[in-house]
Amino acid sequence: MRNRVIVPFSSLIVGSVLGCASPSSDLPETSNAAALRVRSTLDLGGAPARSVDVRDSVAAIGCGQGGLFLVDVSKPSEPSILAHVQDLDASAVAFGTDGLVVASAAPAFGGSPRLQVVDVLDPRAPVVGAAFAANFDVDTRLSTESGTIAAARRRDGPLVTDEHRLELAQLRAIVQDGVDDAVLLRRGLLFVHATTKRWSGEGSHRVVIAHADRGEARDTIALAASPPDTSALALVGDDLLCASADRVEVVTSITTPARRLANPLPIRNVRGIAVDRNAALLLAADGGQLVWVEPQALGDWTALAAIGLDDAGRDVALRGDVAFVAAGDAGLTVVELVREPTP
Repeated sequence: MRNRVIVPFSSLIVGSVLGCASPSSDLPETSNAAALRVRSTLDLGGAPARSVDVRDSVAAIGCGQGGLFLVDVSKPSEPSILAHVQDLDASAVAFGTDGLVVASAAPAFGGSPRLQVVDVLDPRAPVVGAAFAANFDVDTRLSTESGTIAAARRRDGPLVTDEHRLELAQLRAIVQDGVDDAVLLRRGLLFVHATTKRWSGEGSHRVVIAHADRGEARDTIALAASPPDTSALALVGDDLLCASADRVEVVTSITTPARRLANPLPIRNVRGIAVDRNAALLLAADGGQLVWVEPQALGDWTALAAIGLDDAGRDVALRGDVAFVAAGDAGLTVVELVREPTP
């Protein structure tokens, strides 16, 4: 059964914030070649924003049992709610090819994970598709590309499925007897951040590259950092960013024979990474900071700007020069990327 649930939100608050969020004494060192400025916040009526993705002028915000919000972000200083689907557990969200992919773990399903696609062609009237059971970790980020969905499963390899055939979800046993912390789907390849008891010492955790359609491991890259408490992956051009507890590893030219481990970024406890063109935003310090990083001429990466957030973020998305932070009970925080240095 497909349902449409739309609730008006005239009573919710949009707060415009000028300048920057509260300063933080432990922000990482930056080049000061740019700045991050909070543009606005959007209250979601107390629903805890935990996942966010953006396409064109619409942001999708997953709030777990608080439902799914669709927000007009065409004016970053004045975001406005288009619709709220209340009877949908939205633990994680990601725009797919033809709709919005939602991961659920609702009590109605006995707490077991589900995947479903929401038709958002008209974001004021979303249509929720059927839910299909799937074995994966709803607390990790979904990754989508060209109609394919990938999600970390923690044990015995990630889950891969087709957006239009969720009932045929398959497991890719890329890492035997291992734990996959994060999965990224790009260019028909799966990048899996994984640990396994068979690995020890400096190479105790690795990035495994596999063919998404076959699940066959193509390559394995050992990383030197300590195993992560949380993990995040992002591909910027052909450079892979891999976050661990005490740093962000950078593998340049990762899909070519010329790849190398560049100098790591000394940025800790990254919960999420958002990418647009050459820019990457790190949601660091357990969600308390945003750090803007970019590659430099010689292949190493540097931090251009950082900002402390009043409310800890759970997830981040980036569209052009505007970032969108799912900030828990505080709702949505909108941050502008400014390339001119601050006075």
